[in-house]
Amino acid sequence: MVCNNKATHTWYSESTDRLISGEVQCGTTYMLKERLCKECLQKNENRYPQGWRNYAGDTCKHGTYVGGMAEDWICGACENE
Repeated sequence: MVCNNKATHTWYSESTDRLISGEVQCGTTYMLKERLCKECLQKNENRYPQGWRNYAGDTCKHGTYVGGMAEDWICGACENE
């Protein structure tokens, strides 16, 4: 399912020495982090109560980082289940 909402993105501008806020398409990966609209953020918080680092689903239920921009790993505890 494609979300057509906009997500807020805030970044630091070295040239102006301040934080700048803007909008990007929901689901856009920018600076290694997935940007989500409020609706998608709430859905993913319910689906992944353990949270995530860069994108929803990259941390297992034990809190172990299992995904990223390169290789995917598996949590030892998850593998033993």
